[in-house]
Amino acid sequence: MKKLIAILIISTIAFTAFAIDLENQTSGVGNTQLNLSSTVAGKLYHGFSSTAQTKGGMIDGIGSESLDVEVELDGTDDAQSIGFYSLYTNGTDQVKVDLTISPLELTVESTKYYIPYSLSLGVPTGSDDGIDYEESFSLGTASVVQKVANTVTAPTDTGTLLTTSNSGLRWTSVELKASFEGSDNKAEVLAQGDYTGTIIAAVTTNN
Repeated sequence: MKKLIAILIISTIAFTAFAIDLENQTSGVGNTQLNLSSTVAGKLYHGFSSTAQTKGGMIDGIGSESLDVEVELDGTDDAQSIGFYSLYTNGTDQVKVDLTISPLELTVESTKYYIPYSLSLGVPTGSDDGIDYEESFSLGTASVVQKVANTVTAPTDTGTLLTTSNSGLRWTSVELKASFEGSDNKAEVLAQGDYTGTIIAAVTTNN
């Protein structure tokens, strides 16, 4: 019995010492924090489409393919809607868009026929700030079909369509219109064939 009591006393003393040691431990009482962060990449999309873009997010990816549009060369002098140009950017760089138009051409053996036209704009839509169109934008001059040697390069016209300012989300969509001297082309009688031309939109950025 004495041996058992001695063991109990030793165990009680050891446990009490351990409990006291826990009480003397130093614990952190200051604040700690978790930091969150995210990086939003700069985005710039542009291109041509057959319909107007009514939201900035719709412009993502529209420039992945070219747009083919049929126009009338010898039936009307009125401006013809040929599609829409749209731009979307959320970056801090200034963006400038230049358009280059080439006349519609047809080559028959040693002869080239080309038909100049003028390009104008409809009413643009988009963000309220940060998109500055060139005032009274017009590019090229419509004229009757021209007949030259097939080695001659038909003239092109280039002009600035718009520039952006500020930073943050900026987007726009604008209708493009082409005007031909339809009556004069009809009187001249156009050579049979498929006439083709291009409009190229080039984007440059400045910090």
